[in-house]
Amino acid sequence: MNYDLLFQRITHELESNTIPGWCPQSKAMELASTVIALRPRVSLEIGVFGGKSLLPIAMACEAVDCGVVIGVDPWQAAASVAGYTGDNATWWSRLDHEAILSGFVANVARLGLQNRVIIQRATSDDAPRPAVIDLLHIDGQHTAQATKDVLKFASAVRVGGVVCLDDLQWRNDDVAHVAQAADELQRLGFVELYRRSGPEGTWGFFQRVAP
Repeated sequence: MNYDLLFQRITHELESNTIPGWCPQSKAMELASTVIALRPRVSLEIGVFGGKSLLPIAMACEAVDCGVVIGVDPWQAAASVAGYTGDNATWWSRLDHEAILSGFVANVARLGLQNRVIIQRATSDDAPRPAVIDLLHIDGQHTAQATKDVLKFASAVRVGGVVCLDDLQWRNDDVAHVAQAADELQRLGFVELYRRSGPEGTWGFFQRVAP
């Protein structure tokens, strides 16, 4: 099957700047390509914000006619600020979370993805964990929470399933929390497939090879 239309659709949406967020086009394409390869029944993203990475996953699910993507995000200032200090805490505390959520819901409807997206407005600590996850994208708090998210959700990723971990280079109070989360993934039976690094950020893809 030719997926050019899918990639053109994703490119159009990201270049139109109608979806808030920081996911670069290259990462969005890699997430969509992973959906094409895995045919996931259950994808889950922690840290949705405006949906700039979740919506490409959902569009790919629609293109392959398989699965749903669960978006976990509290869209709440206190949760967004937790663990941060300085400019990060200030920025998140001033953000209109309700407007971001409303815009995300509107884009899900505009793109006709209501049957592919399940919204769980909750922190990752409070959100229920599916019994089996095929594709997991962790892009929540870049604090010690990143390791907690790996321990809770990556343990449900099936053998052969894939985790994308965002902002591997991020340091909070000079601690590389996300890099530590990546180390935990490997202790859980994942191998690193590859990582991308550049001005857009750093992210990595990991695949579970052992239970």
